[in-house]
Amino acid sequence: GATRIISSEDYQSVYVVDPARRRVVVISKTGDLRQQIYVDEAKAMQDAAVTADEKGLYVLDGTRVLAVQLGE
Repeated sequence: GATRIISSEDYQSVYVVDPARRRVVVISKTGDLRQQIYVDEAKAMQDAAVTADEKGLYVLDGTRVLAVQLGE
């Protein structure tokens, strides 16, 4: 299940980190599903961070940090 929710007053979306399914779910602030980002190469996904412009996602995978481009 989800382990972290990432949001900010300045973000347009809410990001739900789900390491068990190796994904980050992107939801609008009104509750609409925008995107599900599956990070298949993350074998030990632990956490994630979103860039200030919401165009990038960094995923902590054990001792590696994976960069993922966000977009619709």
